Amino acid sequence: MQGMHLRKYGVEATIPFELYEVDGVDFRVDAVHAAGDSTRVKDGGAEQNTSNGFVDEGKGYSITLTAGEMQAAEIVIYIVDQTATKVWLDKAIIIETYGHAAAMHAMDFDDAVRGGMTALPNVAAGAAGGLPVSAAGGLDLDTLLGTLTSLAAETRDANVLDQFRRTLAIIESQRGAHSHQPIGVIVFVDPVNGATHASGARGGITDPYLTIQDCHDNAVTDSNHDVILLLAGAAAGVTTHTVAATTTISKRYCLIRGPGRDFVVTRTGNGDTFAITGDGVEISGVQIGTAATGSGNGITITDVDFHRIHHCWFLDTQGDGISILRGENTRIHDNHFLGTGVAGSGQGVHISGTSGAASNNAIFDNEFADTAGTAILIDNGTILNTQIYGNTIHGATGWGIDIQAASTDAMVYQNVLGGNSSGNINDSGTTSVVKNNTDWLYSTTEGRALDVTATGAAGIDWANVENPTTVLNLSQTDIQLVDTATVNTDFATWSAGITLLAEWLGILGGKQAGDATAQAEMRATGAGSGTIDPTTDSGEAVRDRGDSAWTTATGFSTHAATDIVSAGAITTLSGAVVNVDLVDVLATYTGNTLQTGDSFARIGVAGASLSDLGGMSTAMKGEVNTEVVDVLRTDTATELAATPAASPGLHTMVQFVYMSARNKLTSTASASTINNSAGSAIGTSVDSDDTTTFTRGKFS
Repeated sequence: MQGMHLRKYGVEATIPFELYEVDGVDFRVDAVHAAGDSTRVKDGGAEQNTSNGFVDEGKGYSITLTAGEMQAAEIVIYIVDQTATKVWLDKAIIIETYGHAAAMHAMDFDDAVRGGMTALPNVAAGAAGGLPVSAAGGLDLDTLLGTLTSLAAETRDANVLDQFRRTLAIIESQRGAHSHQPIGVIVFVDPVNGATHASGARGGITDPYLTIQDCHDNAVTDSNHDVILLLAGAAAGVTTHTVAATTTISKRYCLIRGPGRDFVVTRTGNGDTFAITGDGVEISGVQIGTAATGSGNGITITDVDFHRIHHCWFLDTQGDGISILRGENTRIHDNHFLGTGVAGSGQGVHISGTSGAASNNAIFDNEFADTAGTAILIDNGTILNTQIYGNTIHGATGWGIDIQAASTDAMVYQNVLGGNSSGNINDSGTTSVVKNNTDWLYSTTEGRALDVTATGAAGIDWANVENPTTVLNLSQTDIQLVDTATVNTDFATWSAGITLLAEWLGILGGKQAGDATAQAEMRATGAGSGTIDPTTDSGEAVRDRGDSAWTTATGFSTHAATDIVSAGAITTLSGAVVNVDLVDVLATYTGNTLQTGDSFARIGVAGASLSDLGGMSTAMKGEVNTEVVDVLRTDTATELAATPAASPGLHTMVQFVYMSARNKLTSTASASTINNSAGSAIGTSVDSDDTTTFTRGKFS
C-alpha cells in the first residue's frame, strides 16, 4: 500500500500513484481506466465512483478529485480492475486533509505566517500588529501590562476623562436655558449596525448598542447625566428603531438625543413607545410614533419631574403625543404634533393630575396640526401654574386648548389658533390668564385662503356666520387676493343686471348695434318693457335726428333772432311779448303778466314740472357723443402712488386693478409687491405658507 497523501480541505487535488502487474514484480504501464475502476470513500461513508478516471502519466498514473470530493477529513481511493482477468494489482490511496475546522488537520500549512491559526495576528512577529518580540529575549509581558495599566489609569483619571467631561460641559452650556449639563459618559445606539450587550456591544462609536433600552439598562448610570446619542445608520433614507415593547427610561438625568426627523422611534403591538419614570430625562431630535393599532402614547411621563422634550416629531400616535400624569417642571417645546390621537381618545399633549397634582409645566413654541382630539388638554386632579404660549394649533377635531376646572392659575397667551372643531380655547379653570391669542378663519377647502361658507364655496358667506349683523373684526386675518374678487354689497346692489358696463355706455352714447346681452339687460330694466334701439335712441342718434328736424324748422319759431331779443325794452306785437332785454334774472310771463316766486319750485325737482324739453340739436348730440368718447377713449388716468383705501371711487378701483395686471409684480416666500410703471413699489402684502395653504395678505 502506498503511503498517506496530505491535501488541503475543499480544494481540488491531483494524486499520483503506480500500478503493478498481477505478479507484483513490475509496474503495469499500459492500464486503461474503465467505468467503475476507481471509487472513493469519504470519512467512512458509502463507496462511490470518482468523478474523474485515472490518467496515464508514463510509468505511473494520476487521478484528480474535485473540490467537493475533497470536503472530508479522510478520503480513501480504490483502483480496482473490473475485468474478469485482472491486468493490475488492486490499489488503495489514503488522503488526509488540512486547513479547515472539519479537516483531519485544522492547521493551514499554506499559511506561512500563522499556520491558519486565526487567533494570532496575520503579520510577522515584531512587525506592526504582530506578536511582540524581545531583542534581548525574556520579554516580561506581565510587567509591561502592569505599567501600561497604571499609566492608562493615571492618564484617564487625571487628564483625558476629566478634560473630555469639562469640554462636554462647556458645549452643553451653550444649548440654552433649561439644558442639562452632563458630566457622565456618551454612549451610542445604532438600530441598523448595532449589537446587543450580550453579544459584546459596549456603546462606543464602533460598537454601538442596537436598542435604546439595552443601552439604558447596561451603559447608563443613574443620575450621572449620561448621554445616549442615536446614530442614523441607514445607508439612505429614514433610520427606524422599532421594538416590540415600551422603552422605559427609569435612570435619572438620562439624556437621549437623535439626529433629527429621519430617525424614527416606534414599536409594534399595543402600548406606549416611551415611558419615563426617572427625573430629569431629556429626549430630542427624533420622530416618535406608535403601533398602527391600539391606544399607545408617544411618551408617557408619570410621577417624575424636570423633563425636557424638544425638537421631536409626533406622527399619527394612537393615543396622546405626550401624556403627563402628576409630573412637575416639564418643558415641552419646539415639537411638531401631526395627527396624534388617531385611535379616537388621544390628544396632542395631555396633562392630568388624577389622584394627585401636576404643576409648573410649560408647553411653548410647538405646532399642532389635525389632532384627532384636543391639541392641549388640562384636566383632572389638581393642576397648577401651567404655561401655554407661542403655539400654532389648527385642525383639531376637539378644542385647540381645553383648560378644565382642575386647573388653577394657567397662563395662555400669544398662541395662534384656527379651524378647531369644538373651538379654539375653552377656559373653565380658576384665575386663568388668557390674553393676546390670535384666531384665524380656517380653510375648509384645500387651496383657499379664506372660506367660511356652509357648502365650501369660495369667499365669505356672511349669512352663514353666526349673528351676521354683528361687526366682525378681521384685522388679524390674512385674506388672499385672487383673480376673482367677491363683489362689494353696495356696488352689487346698484349694478345688478349689468354684465358689461362698457357695452351699456356704448349703446347710450353711439348708434352702433351694441352687445345683444347689454341691449337685453337695458330693455329689461325697470318694468321690463323697454324698447331701446341704439340706432334711434342713443345720444348720437338723438343728435342726428335733431339736426334733421331743426333744418326744416319743424316745431320751432320762424322769427329771426332780432325779432325776439333786442337791446330795447319790451315791444308788443299783436298783444304778444316779442322783444325782451336779457337780464341776469330770468322772469316768467303769462301773457303780459310777470310771474313772481321761486323759479326752481315752478320747474320742479329734476325738471319734473316741465312737460317737454324739445329735441336736441345736431351740435348738442355731437357734444354729448364727443364727451362720452373723450371720457372712455381719450382721457388718461394718473398712476396711483399707494394702495387705495377700502372704499375708493370707481376710477381708483379700476386704476389699481389695471396697474396690478400691467406692471411688475414680485413675490417672495413672505411678500408680494405691486409696482408702478417705473418699477417703484406702491403696495406690499404679507404672505405665508404652512405647507398646506398659501396665503397672500391684504396689500398696504
